[in-house]
Amino acid sequence: MSTRLTGRANTSPANTGKFELLRPSENLREGAKASETEEFISETQGRDTIFSDDNGRRTGRESQIIDVEFESEGGQEPIAMRGRLQNNLKQLGLANSQADDQESANWNVIAELESDFASAMSRLQSNLSSNLKKLGAANQFEPFPPNPSFEAGDFQPLDQTIWIDWYSDDFYAGGDGIDIAYGLGGVDNLWLNGGNDVAYGGSDNDYIYGGEGADRLNGDSGDDKLYGHDGNDTLNGGTGDDYLSGWRGDDELLGGTGNDTLEGDGGNDLLNGGHGDDYLYGGNDDDLLYGGHGNDRLYGNRHNDRVYGQDGDDVISGGTGDDRLYGGNGEDLIYGDFGDDILYGGSDNDTLRGGRDDDTLYGESGNDTLFGEEGNDTLFGGSGIDRLYGEDGDDNLNGGSGNDLMWGGDGADTMYGGIGADAMQGGNDDDVMSGANGNDILWGQNGADVLNGGWGNDSLYGGEGDDEVNGDGGNDFLYGQQGEDTINGGSGADQMFGGEDRDKLYGGIGNDTQYGGDGNDLVYGEDGADSLYGGAGIDLINGGEGNDFISGGTNSQGFNFGDGLFGGSGWDTFHFQSGDSGGAGGNPMDIIFDFGDGGDMLFFEGFGGANFLGEQSSFSNGLGAEAYFEHTFFDVDGIGDATVVHIRDDAGQNADVSVILLGHLDLDAQSDVFII
Repeated sequence: MSTRLTGRANTSPANTGKFELLRPSENLREGAKASETEEFISETQGRDTIFSDDNGRRTGRESQIIDVEFESEGGQEPIAMRGRLQNNLKQLGLANSQADDQESANWNVIAELESDFASAMSRLQSNLSSNLKKLGAANQFEPFPPNPSFEAGDFQPLDQTIWIDWYSDDFYAGGDGIDIAYGLGGVDNLWLNGGNDVAYGGSDNDYIYGGEGADRLNGDSGDDKLYGHDGNDTLNGGTGDDYLSGWRGDDELLGGTGNDTLEGDGGNDLLNGGHGDDYLYGGNDDDLLYGGHGNDRLYGNRHNDRVYGQDGDDVISGGTGDDRLYGGNGEDLIYGDFGDDILYGGSDNDTLRGGRDDDTLYGESGNDTLFGEEGNDTLFGGSGIDRLYGEDGDDNLNGGSGNDLMWGGDGADTMYGGIGADAMQGGNDDDVMSGANGNDILWGQNGADVLNGGWGNDSLYGGEGDDEVNGDGGNDFLYGQQGEDTINGGSGADQMFGGEDRDKLYGGIGNDTQYGGDGNDLVYGEDGADSLYGGAGIDLINGGEGNDFISGGTNSQGFNFGDGLFGGSGWDTFHFQSGDSGGAGGNPMDIIFDFGDGGDMLFFEGFGGANFLGEQSSFSNGLGAEAYFEHTFFDVDGIGDATVVHIRDDAGQNADVSVILLGHLDLDAQSDVFII
């Protein structure tokens, strides 16, 4: 049978004690308390609701079992307690005290708590069938004789509420049941222990500990500290700068308003910072983090996390594992760290760093800066003027729209500029670079690179290595630089420079200007009225279709012949200067393979209007510049007949330039030879 207390009585505690309301079949016990410095309310079994208001009052409502431990700090301190007593009352003795007899075990402490307690107890229900036992300081049980007698007589039913006030802050504890604790006013300490508990801190700065079970902890207002401990807990900081720790279990942590700190620890946790500048730490498993509004710091830590910065200028770090990181609105700084991560910058001007392993980075909108760092990374700039750095590894870089800057770094990188006037630098290995749309600048740097200008008027530099340089559409500037390069102008009026070593230049469609540079080069004008210059070395030049201008340039000594020149179709002009072909010192002579009299032209520059003598066997003995041609025989390409043209710029029998024209040609000064 149970006994209810519904009335009201005031007491004045002088020392620390403890009441426990037990189940109907429990024994009445007394024991020693371990500490006098803390007070708390705990529920051992059943389902309880505990309140604390800003006057220091604590109440328990609709309880089957309530443990109450309290202490005095010197003064008249009433405590309010409402509840339901279940037959038996257990009273614990003073701290560090030894109960030696029935009186001290039972009522000495109680008498200190309430002067008229004995008369009140005489009205309680008295049909208890259990024995009374004493618990000493050494935690040893000593039985009392059954059915002890009390000074006030048998218990009688009484409706009464006991109010006890104090001014210090309390620790509240739940037991194995389902508890609901309300801290209300004051700095509260709520311990829920076992069961699926609910706690509300109320105002001021509270400490709430969930214990075992799936708990719901609410800090409410104030700078609160919430600890979920075991179980799948839900923690809500409310307003104020709160600290939330999920600990073990799959927890949900909500920072609310204020600059909060959220730590998921073990389990697959969900963390939401809410409003304010928050710090979120996922913990050891697969976590989901939301920064909310404010400039947040989010750290996924271990395993495969998903992290959303949302609004504000956030700092996001994935930690270990294959993470997905989203910056959201604001200028964010995102680190992939370890693992194959995917990073999204969101809106505004973001900075993304992939870290180790093979990462994918999306700058999205805004002027973003992306660093692939270690691993084979993929970088997408998105819209805006972006900077992309592949760094170590074989990276894939895509600028997207906007005028982007890209650096491949170490590794064989693939780079695509997209829409806009982009600038790219390949790095130290064999890179593939494509400007796409826009007036782009591409530099292969080291390695055997492939450069594609795409549409637009592009500038391409192969750098060191044997490069392939393709202008594609537009009027491009193409420079092979060091190495044996292959250069294709594509469509448009292109300028092409082979640079050092043996290069191949193909003009494509359009009126191109091509320079072989140093080395023994192959220069093909292809379609259009092209201007082709072999430069130094033994070059092979073919004008292709169109009326081309061809200049072999200087030759290397030690060869039987100099440059091989083909005009192709059209009326072509072959240009020579002193020292280009033949002459003194054993310089080999150039050969024109397809000179057509009446259409093609020999253009000698720098000879001051030399007198053309026609067909002769030598220069005259007169003074001044002269030119003549002679027929001779050369076994070149199976053709024996040849016409050799000689020209000098002053007196003497030594020519400054001599050119071989295959075939038996009759040249005249009116149509075939032009001298300035």
